[in-house]
Amino acid sequence: IDLIQSDIHQAGFKYYASPYAMVSTQPIRIETSGSDFTVVFDDWNSPTATPDSPDRVLVRYYLASYTPPGISTTGSRQRLMRDLRKCTTPANECFITNSTAMYTYTTSEPGEPILDWVKTFNVTGLNPKIAGSFQGQFQTLQIQIIVGSPTKIEGTTKTVTKTFTFLARAKNVSLVP
Repeated sequence: IDLIQSDIHQAGFKYYASPYAMVSTQPIRIETSGSDFTVVFDDWNSPTATPDSPDRVLVRYYLASYTPPGISTTGSRQRLMRDLRKCTTPANECFITNSTAMYTYTTSEPGEPILDWVKTFNVTGLNPKIAGSFQGQFQTLQIQIIVGSPTKIEGTTKTVTKTFTFLARAKNVSLVP
């Protein structure tokens, strides 16, 4: 939860000396399914950034089906993935298609798994900005994650699930009032 909140807090951040504008539609994007979202910001912590030049990065959170090697499972097992990507042309709007994955877990699933046995991952945009250059951009995201146990409780037919619902607010001065 802290990692997701940290990325959302940085959404839309543009280094003051960067020659590249932050396109108003890119700081926070939520796919229509609500189970996949991206944030874009300038980042000094990325592996290829320098003290004078942060990288423009796109971070994507999404669910991916998972079956461990050599194990057959019944039902669907999903992992929450975090895909950190460097924007290859920061002068343009940053998308998955014009960015490069910085970490690759498998060839079919870019990024790294951050949570296993996820039953539900749902993102809802709240508090859209009503004026200014970032009009319509969400300032707050509500995220719901439901995690289930891998096996039934001994002696019962029930599995344990835990629901986490939290809010994260973009703290970039351009996005907040």
